[in-house]
Amino acid sequence: MHRKLQFHIAAKNMANKAGFFGTSSPFAIVTVMVARNNQFYRKATVKTERVERELSPKWLTTVDVELDEVLDESMFISVKIFDRSEAPERRMGGALFDIASLQENGCFMERKMRNGGTLSCSLVEKFDAGQVKLTLQGYRLKTIDRAKNKLRTHPYFEISRDDGPCWTTIYRSEVQENYLSPKFEQCKFELSTLCRGELDAPLLLTVYNKDSDTQNRMIGSLETSIREMMTKPTRIVRSSASSTSSVASQGGMPLRDSSGKEVGDIIVEQISVRRPKPRRRISSGVDSLSTGCSSTNSSLFSNKHVKLVRFASACFR
Repeated sequence: MHRKLQFHIAAKNMANKAGFFGTSSPFAIVTVMVARNNQFYRKATVKTERVERELSPKWLTTVDVELDEVLDESMFISVKIFDRSEAPERRMGGALFDIASLQENGCFMERKMRNGGTLSCSLVEKFDAGQVKLTLQGYRLKTIDRAKNKLRTHPYFEISRDDGPCWTTIYRSEVQENYLSPKFEQCKFELSTLCRGELDAPLLLTVYNKDSDTQNRMIGSLETSIREMMTKPTRIVRSSASSTSSVASQGGMPLRDSSGKEVGDIIVEQISVRRPKPRRRISSGVDSLSTGCSSTNSSLFSNKHVKLVRFASACFR
């Protein structure tokens, strides 16, 4: 039996390797190894993207593998983190994860790294749970005040899945330059990896301001679900042109900063969910004929049953 698995990795509080005046830009080398008959085989190697000037990176690159349970395979994930290049002196840390132990711990594990910081790995099983397409728009996002100068926001957002002990970042949008009410591009997800196929599963939506000089700053966040977003209106509605009421009262989702203050709204402009079609259970022609022979059930005979009976009769000629 083959199982399709997807892994996400993230790190936090790592030691800085870029010197006193800089900040490391880490990336990871992820190697999947399989143990079979007391021998190790390399199954896949993936290099993540580089996260600029960040000591607690959340990589979006995933590792997709298939586990063959018939062959009684044991799988391991090796992670090595570097700053900008793969030189030994630029290594920031690493860890080894056993997939069996990962599943026993609720598909999430953390390892402390020797060079400082913590590395986490989350696991989700991929299956056909359907897809969702989503288009979001920000409204009146709060400007970032730096050095007493009001700067217009360069916003982007992230969507994270609830993995119990922490949130796992699944998606990061494009940056909308110098705009406080941005309309983001449509994004598409597999429901199995976004919310494990559960429309009511919590999702964390966080909006950041991209800063070219320092680390990106969080504007605000909110917790929602696919089902909740499906109930939201697809446009901004106001009672009158002079209305000063919040968009949240008209169906938007309010963003809040770390202190709980509202810093703007998120509008669900478009959302569509496609669920897989259930497998049809087709009865045999003989069963349909025997069911239709009963006089008490003759009034319940539908066109669908009639077509099936005719098809079966034609086969027996």
